[in-house]
Amino acid sequence: MRRVLNDFRDHILSWREYWQAYGGLGSIVGSIYFWIAVLGTIVLPKPIYIFQDISIISSLLGFSIAGFALYLNSTICKYDTDSRLASIFTHFIIIQGLALFVNYVCKTLGQYFFLCQFLFLYALLLIFPLVFGFFHLSRAEREINKSERRQET
Repeated sequence: MRRVLNDFRDHILSWREYWQAYGGLGSIVGSIYFWIAVLGTIVLPKPIYIFQDISIISSLLGFSIAGFALYLNSTICKYDTDSRLASIFTHFIIIQGLALFVNYVCKTLGQYFFLCQFLFLYALLLIFPLVFGFFHLSRAEREINKSERRQET
């Protein structure tokens, strides 16, 4: 029982660390991608293919987890000193997991809920901040490498 409680405590601490690194609720609500997903959920009609979201999100989730593993094993990871990109990756994966779970529940119940479409759209839109995070880190890495080469000569 003690081990279960320790595991639960460690899990809560990990969630807290992720939430702080990501920026909390303010970072989510302050994101243009969040509001585009909200607007898309309101404006777009219920898609006919809604239950195909499960296969789309599960494929995206698999690629995301593999990409995160590659990121953690890359040299660019050492330049992510504030863990911003790692927190974006984590958020991206958590939202995909939630989207997969909610869409599975919707499919099981045979019902469509706005949350299904919102999470699906939000998960897809989160690709952009992740890609731009990589872009900015790679630019920083190039600048650091240039500086190091200048110092060597």
